[in-house]
Amino acid sequence: MTGEGNAAAPVRTRKPRQLALWLVMVFLWLALFALIWQRQTLADWWRLRDYSPPTQIAQLADDTTMNALGRKLFYVYKPRIEPSSEFNQHCKGGGQEFTIVLGCYVSKTGIYLFSIEDERLQGIEQVTAAHEMLHVAYERLSAKERAHIDVLTKQAYAKVTNERIRKNVEQYRAASSAIVPNELHSILGTEEADLPDELEQYYARYFDDRSKIVAYSQRYEDEFTRREQATLDYSRQLSELRTQIDNNTNTLKVRAAALQKEYESIESSRGDLGYAELNRRARAYNASVAAYNQLAEQTKSQIEQYNAVVEKYNAVVLEQRELYRAIDSSPETIDQ
Repeated sequence: MTGEGNAAAPVRTRKPRQLALWLVMVFLWLALFALIWQRQTLADWWRLRDYSPPTQIAQLADDTTMNALGRKLFYVYKPRIEPSSEFNQHCKGGGQEFTIVLGCYVSKTGIYLFSIEDERLQGIEQVTAAHEMLHVAYERLSAKERAHIDVLTKQAYAKVTNERIRKNVEQYRAASSAIVPNELHSILGTEEADLPDELEQYYARYFDDRSKIVAYSQRYEDEFTRREQATLDYSRQLSELRTQIDNNTNTLKVRAAALQKEYESIESSRGDLGYAELNRRARAYNASVAAYNQLAEQTKSQIEQYNAVVEKYNAVVLEQRELYRAIDSSPETIDQ
């Protein structure tokens, strides 16, 4: 017996061409996602693809113990060490620095460092290089991580006792409180030795041994603080000597007038005084003259000491001016 069976439904298969197109679309979407996700990495690679740091720049990275990430953030904006004329063209208004400008990071453009030639200030360029690199690092933190780091730096700053650091930070705050977290991030990372463990671990992302940067900071800071303390000590000595000299000078004037009066009295009474009385008054007068001369010699010695301290004071002030002139990046003026 024969009969008609139900026809089987055909199996539909994706054509190879359609499958390939689908795979290409998936790949393109994944590539686009990866491009967006890694856009900063790719941009950095592109900027650094043919970059070889100059010897001085590489030395700064070595001196500050920048690790691979630190060097990448430092090199990616091709840092330059410049004299005042070029430096001011790049940094005037370009960065967020408020105190003496020794360097600046112009966002997504470049890092510029002021050339310091005074050998007494070795270390400034190293600290400035690390400071500016940390500005780049801060800029690249996610909003969540930046907020967390801001809390850590604020807590650490509350325990800072270094008056120079506190003065600098408060100057930034007076200019704009908005820039303080960014500056604290760079200042604490390069100038404050004692930081909480979590913050220390964070800075280890960028430096192998942050203490070496702090040592540079303390070294050149000492060049200023020693001279500042010397001027204060010399000023105190001068003030004390000036008081002594003025007091002695006034005493000498009074005594000179009294001696003159006594001398005239003795001379006018010479014929009326007996030998014993004349001799007594003469001895007393001579003793007063001797005391006067002793005080005069003492005052003369004090004046010589005062002048010697003035020379020392002026020498230190001159050194201070030289140091501040060495870090003054403002354009030079021509004396009229």
